[in-house]
Amino acid sequence: MKTHVEGNIRYRYKDNLHIARCKEMNAINNQLAAQFRIEPLKFVYYKFKNAKELFNGLGFDYIYNMYLDTTGGLRSNSTEAVYCGNDSEIYTHEIVHLYTDKICNNLNSFANEGIATLLGGSGNISYTSGIKMIAKHISGKSGLNILETLLNDTQVEGKVSMKYFLSALICKRVRDKSGIDGIKKLLCSGNSIDDFLMQTNELIGLNRENFNEYIRKAINSN
Repeated sequence: MKTHVEGNIRYRYKDNLHIARCKEMNAINNQLAAQFRIEPLKFVYYKFKNAKELFNGLGFDYIYNMYLDTTGGLRSNSTEAVYCGNDSEIYTHEIVHLYTDKICNNLNSFANEGIATLLGGSGNISYTSGIKMIAKHISGKSGLNILETLLNDTQVEGKVSMKYFLSALICKRVRDKSGIDGIKKLLCSGNSIDDFLMQTNELIGLNRENFNEYIRKAINSN
């Protein structure tokens, strides 16, 4: 694979690389460092065309995951590397995870995916676009148990994760009120949804009992 170094990012790629996009990703990396109050991280960014090529690059001739989606990515905590199957020099979502990994050892998955989606979208869908799709999905469905859609990770239109984007909405409310310190409390709240909601109740008054009502109001004023 070819190599290009841009700031703190060491790109590894097979075909073409857009240097302007590399510079943009390096700027985003610096912005994330400032937001999390951490020194900018150095990491290797492996660029692949799609999920199949990504897993081929990891040594798999066949694995079920390579056909789940046309994009995707993963990170290696031990080697400070991200593997991006989105045919792009920018993958903010996965880079956010490199930073959250530095916050605590036992990350809450709702908070972790929420903040990554808030800052970097998910599956090539921005936070704003995903929330609009979810708002449309729940509109008029007065009997919908929104908390259950989060717990079951319901997919809206087959591509928008209720877990990722509802968690992102919650993270936004926490960040707007308590800044990065609130986000760090949420990230380190514990493993379960109960741990997550116990912390959101303290930070923004969101709990299991008022979840549906709170989210409906929040998503309409987002």
